[in-house]
Amino acid sequence: MKKQRLTKGGILEIPINNGEYYVYAQILKYKQIAFFDYQCRLRLTNLEILNQCEILFVLEVWERIIREGVWLKVGALPIRENLSIPPNQYGYIWQFNKFFIRDIILNKTIYC
Repeated sequence: MKKQRLTKGGILEIPINNGEYYVYAQILKYKQIAFFDYQCRLRLTNLEILNQCEILFVLEVWERIIREGVWLKVGALPIRENLSIPPNQYGYIWQFNKFFIRDIILNKTIYC
């Protein structure tokens, strides 16, 4: 696969269920990806449809998934204003039985 860049605003096409459906996500700041509430059997030809879709969730992904073309970048859209400031991340480290909250902007992690 061709190498891709992590371009803010880039739209990713993600095949699911062995390619039966496609879902779409947008590259935000700090390696975060916003997933749209949209799935279809055929690839989208008009990405503008995604502007009317809700955001299901935002998460951080390994850059490698995008850079190596596992998820194809198929275009770009402006990042929505409500996504310009990344949300905090929440997680669980099973090895230590600890939950955490990470403030992406301040680069600070609080363990609970």
